[in-house]
Amino acid sequence: MTTFGVMLLFGATDTLDYSATDGIGLVDDDWWWYALYLGLIIAGAIAQVRGTNRLKATMRQNWEAERLAAH
Repeated sequence: MTTFGVMLLFGATDTLDYSATDGIGLVDDDWWWYALYLGLIIAGAIAQVRGTNRLKATMRQNWEAERLAAH
């Protein structure tokens, strides 16, 4: 969906083209849409790993990290 939204912003598609299969067909047109898709997958994985690490920390460690980030 994010890739399709970026395609809308750049005029590579129109809202009338939207359906699950049509959107995938539009990505097939150019290689850089696959690159964007892969980049979003990697960014999402990194965000989830960071979020998971934050959940594993104790409450005191999280408070200390927030205090240090505020300065």
